[in-house]
Amino acid sequence: MERKFSLAHLTALRCPTPELIYIAAMAGYDYVSPRLVNLGVAGEGNYDLASQPQLLAQTKRAMEATGVGIHDIELMRILEGVDLRSYEPAMEVGASLGAKFVLSSIWTSNKPYYIEKFGELCDLAAKYGLGVQLEFVT
Repeated sequence: MERKFSLAHLTALRCPTPELIYIAAMAGYDYVSPRLVNLGVAGEGNYDLASQPQLLAQTKRAMEATGVGIHDIELMRILEGVDLRSYEPAMEVGASLGAKFVLSSIWTSNKPYYIEKFGELCDLAAKYGLGVQLEFVT
């Protein structure tokens, strides 16, 4: 079985998505996992491809030039007060680029709430042919 590798955006968070793709290609990665949802982390740029057509076009060109694909898109957090529909533009763009999954994490201890919202997130992702991978945070 051939193994495939994806470079997570968190590894090089200061790099815009096209640059991340070129770095991944030079390092021998098959995929990248771009952060299309801004979390407001120090040093994080705004890589929302849905609202930046020029950056989206550059991303497509980088993918075509390198053969590096999109594995999953980051990061759709479940926390109280977040409207999950706000993630929909990122899902649509990610799916159009060939992503297969969205990466999610849970940031609340309210179990009934996060179970309900995780189900809603899965249903929303399914509209775009995407699965949801749940990342456990410490």
